Amino acid sequence: METLQEMILEMLESFTQEDLERLMGVDQSSISKIKNNKLKSVGFQKADAIKAFYFNWKQQKTSAG
Repeated sequence: METLQEMILEMLESFTQEDLERLMGVDQSSISKIKNNKLKSVGFQKADAIKAFYFNWKQQKTSAG
């Protein structure tokens, strides 16, 4: 299972932090801290938003082929 940091890093290959903030509802500061492994404790709401968007995005990428 990917960590939140791995998910963020993978999504940043396709999206900007600004895009991710808009799409996931997670502020850029938190995204940056997760990306740089500086945020040790992520709230459930943010973690769920990141995971939900990530898995939906991966599913769409896979089915688009």
